[in-house]
Amino acid sequence: MKKERYNQMMEGLIETAVEKVLVLGPEEANREVEALRATIEELEQFWNGDQQITNQDWLEEFYKKVDKTIRG
Repeated sequence: MKKERYNQMMEGLIETAVEKVLVLGPEEANREVEALRATIEELEQFWNGDQQITNQDWLEEFYKKVDKTIRG
């Protein structure tokens, strides 16, 4: 997978999690946000476990953006 596509995929998953928190609220979105987190983790391990695509830590980015959204 090319770096650009990989990064776009991860950004899209994170944006989806943030949007779910905004639309559904943190409690109601919790299960779906957790599923997206697990997907990001799995895709990071599968596609970029050796960090040849990027050294961007997408899970860290996920936590940062979702936490910021929850806190307002």
